[in-house]
Amino acid sequence: MLWHWVNDPEVRRASFSGEPVTWHEHLEWFSGKLRNEKCLIFVVEDADSIPVGQVRFDIDERQEAEAHVSIVRERRGYGYGSAAITAAVEELVRRKPVRRINAYIKLSNMASIRAFEKAGFMRAGTVVVRSQPALHYVRDCDEE
Repeated sequence: MLWHWVNDPEVRRASFSGEPVTWHEHLEWFSGKLRNEKCLIFVVEDADSIPVGQVRFDIDERQEAEAHVSIVRERRGYGYGSAAITAAVEELVRRKPVRRINAYIKLSNMASIRAFEKAGFMRAGTVVVRSQPALHYVRDCDEE
């Protein structure tokens, strides 16, 4: 399921690495993420328990997490992104000692920009990610 989602053409366009992900690459990546206690992956479900997306956090040694989100094509534009981010942040800070969450978003990805802003993230500036300009959004967790 996650492999199909990551290879959605719109997800690839929003990613900082636009190439499709092979099954073998995905298996290696996913098994590594599952073994990593500094990574949390949440599958987002709708009210009928149907998977509609995922939120992943990778936590570094400074207790900062980097957020990654995708929502399935059929459910985009209905508010699932911001709701998923909000719920996942709450669960993240409940489970792990995290002081800040960072999100890096391509300038053209207006849906993600709106979702992160609605979920309480603040714009912290512009950075370069994989040779591409990106917006940096942050949410401090000290008060969570």
